Amino acid sequence: MATFSTNQVKHLYVAKAVDSSLDTIGDIKFSAAGDNQIIAKYVGNDGIVRTDLIDLATLKGKAIKSSAMTEYLESAFVASTSAVAGQDYIIKVTLSEFGGMTPEDKGFILADYTAASGDAAKNVLAGLAVALANNAAKAAYSKVINVYVTTAATAATALTLNTNLWAVAAGASASTVAGYGSLTAIIIEAAEQPWRLGVSSADRVSIKVSTDPIMSSGLETKWATVTYNTAHPTAALQNSKKIADLEYFCMGERGDVYRNISWPNSFDFTPLVNPAAAYGYHVIELTWAYQGDAEDIQKSPKELVIVSPAEGATTYTVINAVAGDINSAAGTTVVATLS
Repeated sequence: MATFSTNQVKHLYVAKAVDSSLDTIGDIKFSAAGDNQIIAKYVGNDGIVRTDLIDLATLKGKAIKSSAMTEYLESAFVASTSAVAGQDYIIKVTLSEFGGMTPEDKGFILADYTAASGDAAKNVLAGLAVALANNAAKAAYSKVINVYVTTAATAATALTLNTNLWAVAAGASASTVAGYGSLTAIIIEAAEQPWRLGVSSADRVSIKVSTDPIMSSGLETKWATVTYNTAHPTAALQNSKKIADLEYFCMGERGDVYRNISWPNSFDFTPLVNPAAAYGYHVIELTWAYQGDAEDIQKSPKELVIVSPAEGATTYTVINAVAGDINSAAGTTVVATLS
């Protein structure tokens, strides 16, 4: 009878070369197995392993560039030319999925600055930026935001650190920050959160910024314009940490007991994925199904994920070699190569 999802399996192999000798960790080789099926042999830390029979009739595959899985930290560009003496300028930063994994997990950071007589817009922005940095530094969990000031006219041009973009640290002097130039905006960026293999995921924190209106000429006035995700002071976040987490959990499903559940009677896990890989990992996803005879006709889905470290921003040597090996074994194009 059908066993539905109990036979569903997802494996992950970290491929470093297509090599039929299978004498080095990371070697992988696909071959035909008869009856419209193929198999793969792979060398991991635990020796040579072999996939289940892969049915070509149900096989589907695709390759994904590491760049397609690149992310940036969320950021807000808060632009202002306002400086009304005696008014309180207030910024409220709301962080969603902060310290947790649901939208209900939120954190808040507030900052205010009272404009003095003679202040220009740069003084208001500098005062708010320093207050934000100081208040953010009080968070016990981790660093929560990065604060910058800029002289750029638009968020898209505020990208060159120390040329038209300056980081503001806790304890900075507002007068020093104001002295950077004719400041046009504050950039508030949700900081990358701590990551630990299999424990804390490398997910981004969502950020929203609101400002309270001020009184100007007897009228409530909006003093700032907020735009999102148009400037990225921090370099792109590669998929390396997420691939490392995926390796951790897929190895567990394969039956390698290393999660310390029965410690000290447990196996240590030696990962092959480098979570600090500079260009991330390219990915091939293969899905197929096993279908039995007679009453056992329920398809049991299986998935194989093959990852290889990207050699450069637009280099696909190993992953394309794996795709070509799959296609050669199958006798047809299952996975299109990357370019």
